[in-house]
This record gives sequence, structure tokens and C-alpha cells, in this order.
Amino acid sequence: MQQKWTLKIEEFAKIKEAKIEISPFLVFIGENNSGKSYIMTLLWGLFVLGRTLFPLQPPKNEAYQKCINFLDEKTVENEYKMSAEDMELFIQFYNNILKDKKNYLLKKLFVTNCLSIKTLEIINYQRKEPLTIKFIEFIDNKQRISSGKNYVKFPLDKKNITNDQKYKIVQYICWKLLMEDLTAPLFSMFDKKRINGEPIFLPASRTGFMLTYKSLIADVMINSWGYDKKTDINFTLPIVKFLQALIEQKESKKKQHEDVINLLENEIINGQIISKEEIINEYSYKQKGMKKDIPLHITSSLVVELAPLLIFLKSNLKYKSIFIEELEAHLHPKIQKLVTRAIIKLMNKKLPVVITTHSDTIFQHINNMIKLSNIKNKKDLMDKLGYDKDDLIHKEDIKVYEFKVTNNQTEVIPLTLTDEGFEVPSFNNALIELAEETITLSESLND
Repeated sequence: MQQKWTLKIEEFAKIKEAKIEISPFLVFIGENNSGKSYIMTLLWGLFVLGRTLFPLQPPKNEAYQKCINFLDEKTVENEYKMSAEDMELFIQFYNNILKDKKNYLLKKLFVTNCLSIKTLEIINYQRKEPLTIKFIEFIDNKQRISSGKNYVKFPLDKKNITNDQKYKIVQYICWKLLMEDLTAPLFSMFDKKRINGEPIFLPASRTGFMLTYKSLIADVMINSWGYDKKTDINFTLPIVKFLQALIEQKESKKKQHEDVINLLENEIINGQIISKEEIINEYSYKQKGMKKDIPLHITSSLVVELAPLLIFLKSNLKYKSIFIEELEAHLHPKIQKLVTRAIIKLMNKKLPVVITTHSDTIFQHINNMIKLSNIKNKKDLMDKLGYDKDDLIHKEDIKVYEFKVTNNQTEVIPLTLTDEGFEVPSFNNALIELAEETITLSESLND
């Protein structure tokens, strides 16, 4: 990821304040009903719907005018490398939009008017390499804005730049700075169903959704494609989009994450998830050594729980990040470790991952992979333990936040990373209490 920034949130649901730094691997932990899903949904929504928040017409405010002044100065040049101060102009412009549209965003995401938020703001913006903007000569209407890792090219007739063109450039630079490597580009071809690049969201209760999705879709989804359609359902937008993606995806012949798919199929579910393309896609499970595949409703919860992840890893849908609630659901500790290994591999393949978890097993594996990455001469140890470089977690790639409830308000605490990994007070306290109870009972039996 080229960019780093922090999402500042104040007075949202039961969350008093949170500052979430964007990272290739984001982990949310904490007790049930502490607000993890609220923050995860909000972050996903910013990635998915943030591109739709720009006003239709150029706004009339100071933040936008500062961006226009910047462009008026720089378009006389053919190429310009933006400074930190330049980039901050565009971040503040987008913050103005968030200030105006924050409650509109909540309504779209949570399908209710009962939520509000005091502050939704992007702070502490940084970029590894400066963004270079290039102004190339306009030849004909076939030319389009194009971009690469650290540059954007704008075809312009410098003698006749319209206000609409300037606004389009401001929007493009703003979105490039914030969302590169995370989600769909700003001006991608619009599809009523889904925009290429938008994140995949795997909600909690995946087993229930996988076993009932055809009924849900038949009842409420067919006429609700897109972001502006009204529905009578009580699902948040991430769940709606998850169900829609199950219908529209097709299995790709060329699979980008073949090694992760093999890990999940060969070492965990001992078989394959089979996709059958029909009016509403049908999914089944074929165990190794068996001639016939069987419907998901008669497979184990392990297979059904991991089916969505495998479906989307094999899918033709393009996505730039992935969100997974309750990664450990229905999984034995041994399997939790393997699934966490798969997730880390995805992160190391430049697919940012956001998860929520209550599992100390998952967290111990995360800490182990941080420890292993910190060992100087690790090759022999990696060979002994059966790991490769894509299993490691480097300290700059992960952020962990603990959601702690006090007096019915949640404080979101960034955990400190050491060479040993992260210490999780809530996990440790629960384990200590359990150990003390066990000792007390054992001593009583011996009396």
C-alpha cells in the first residue's frame, strides 16, 4: 500500500472515539456487542460508497477552491511531484464532503435513520512515494485519464480547461490518494450490480446465509440491485452485497490465489466447493475420493462456513480488499490456525484484509508469525516449522484494535506491538480467570 491514513470517528453508536489506521492487515478484537461490526461496516462503506459522495456539481467552499488554486498553478507545467502539503489540500477537500455526507452514508450502510455520527474524518495522511501528476496534450476524445503506481496522467487542452474538467481532476486525485490499492477506481465503468475492485465482505453467520441465500434472493434481492434501490429487508448493505455477489459471480478459469485455494481445499475441507452457473448460482461440495458432489445443507459446518471464502477466491469478481467477520466461527483451533495462515498469505499477496475475531488461537498464530519475521537467521526455523515468506507478518503491515466497553461506551484502543507480538488484555484476563477457577476446583477436589 502506498498510502497511510487514519479514520477518526467520534460518537458513533456506543463508540465514544476511534482512530483506525489503514493497514494491509487490520484486526478488531473485543467482547461481543462492543461495536466491532459497526466500525467494520463503516470502513467497508467508505471504500465502497465513498466514490459516490462527491457532489454532482463543483462545490463552493474554501477547501475546494484551494484545490482549484493548486491546479491553476500546476497545469502550466507538464509534470509535477506533489508535496505533503499539496496532498493535504485534497484530503481536506474530501473531509468536507464526509462532514456533509456522513449521516447519509450511515443510512445507506445500515438501512436505518436511527444512527448518527459526530465526527468522520481522515487524518494523518502519508504516502510512501509522492504522487506525480502529468498533464499531456489533448488530441481527441478517445483519450482517458490514466494512472500507474505513483502517477496520474490527465489529457488537457491547457488553453481551454473547463470548470467541469477541473472538478473531475480534483476528484480523481483525491480518490487516487486515499483509495489506491484498496477499492474500485473513481471512474470505473458503472455496473448496477457491482463495481470491479470494490471489497468483498463476508458477514458473520455465513453458514446461515449459505443455507438460505436462494430463498432470501428470491424474496427480496432480484429487484434491489444497485445502491439507490429501496428494499423492505432488514439487512445492512454489506450483507445485501454479499448475497448479490453469490448470485452474479462466475468461477474464473485463471485463479489468482491458487496456493491459498489449495491450502483451504487440501488441508482443511478435504475437497472442493463446486459452483454451478444457473439463474441463481448453485453450490455443492465434492469430497476427495467421492464420485458425486453433495448439497451444502448436508455437509459439515466447517465446509459451509469456508464455502464463501473459497467461492470468491475462485471467482471472476475483481476485488482489492476483503473483510471477514468472526474468522473463527465453527472452526476447531487446529483449523483456525490454518485459516489464519491462508488469510496472512492473501495479505502478503497485496490483498488488504480486515477481520474481527474473539479467538486467542488466531491471535497466537498472528503473534507467532510476527515473532518469526523478527528472527534474524530464520530460514532453518521456517523450514523446520513448514513456513515460507508469505506466512510471515512484518510489523509495518498490521494494526490491532481492542474494543473495550466501560459504562456502556466503547473505547477503541490500539494495541502496542513488541518483538513478541501484541498483548491482548481481554484474552489474557479471561484465560487467567479460567485458570484460577480450574486451580480452585482442583484444590477443592483434593481436600
